[in-house]
Amino acid sequence: MPEFAPGGSAVSADPAPPPDPYPFDFRKLVVQELEGFGLGLREWRDGGVVIERDDGSEQLVGLANLYRSVTAAPPEAAADLVRGFFQNARVGNPEELQALPTTMEDAADKLMVRLGRPFADSEKAPWGITVPGVDDLAVHLVIDLPTMMAFVPGDMMAASATPAEDWLFRGFQNLAERTPADWFRLAQEEHGIWVGNTGDSYDAARALVLCDLTQSDELGWLVTIPARDWLFARKVEPAGLPFFHMLKLIANQVFAEQPYPISDEVYWVRPGKPWERFRVEFDGEKVTVYPPAEFAELLNLQTEGEGPGADCGEPGA
Repeated sequence: MPEFAPGGSAVSADPAPPPDPYPFDFRKLVVQELEGFGLGLREWRDGGVVIERDDGSEQLVGLANLYRSVTAAPPEAAADLVRGFFQNARVGNPEELQALPTTMEDAADKLMVRLGRPFADSEKAPWGITVPGVDDLAVHLVIDLPTMMAFVPGDMMAASATPAEDWLFRGFQNLAERTPADWFRLAQEEHGIWVGNTGDSYDAARALVLCDLTQSDELGWLVTIPARDWLFARKVEPAGLPFFHMLKLIANQVFAEQPYPISDEVYWVRPGKPWERFRVEFDGEKVTVYPPAEFAELLNLQTEGEGPGADCGEPGA
């Protein structure tokens, strides 16, 4: 399993929300669902909507990821997507939200790790740590239930007598044990590109245990986790040099289009080592990669980390 030291969460780097206001047709579907739950609409905000309950309490519901899902799907699927979103969000059943485990001990067998962008530092931010080696990714623990999930709050973690790293290890164990045997497949045999896309909300997080699940050698993988439900990877080996940049092409497209975006970067992931960025740049028809110094040394490339880089030819080659 990866080794992590406890630490705080970094400043959020969430993608910009869709333009405000949301299109009328999208708003209409949202309002219909809220009315179906007997909920009032307090106000629209850039990233979502504030709903009001009969007791006067309010709740902010983020809609940026739902909006991405709706715009990426056929028009006839929009109503079902919006309905499913609000059903899973349990906005009409606050009692179910209150029934979530309140201690780490009660949540132990439901803990899973999630990989995403760091949250802004605040009292309400969930517990999390940055990924060793990169500061734009964070690991959080969530409580996974059949119909919903909830981030582990910082105060819930602080109240446990068990060290945070032990709970984190439990989350890694649960993730590995609940990963289907066929979760990872060779999607582009010619280019050696593998993909994980089970749709269970933990595909990106499996990059954290990829080397364990695949019994990787010391060179590991180049990976990109453009969205929550997508992981793309290419085995690190000399024969892969002409194709490493394709991960960046894939990342750019999926990151821009899919809900729950995470990162359009490419990372070098290997057993027992911190993650490292693998920089790729496109200049017209030219592709240049800037591998970390140790990566270049192990593959005997004629470049030095942030130096001149290695020319990979044309995009999509």
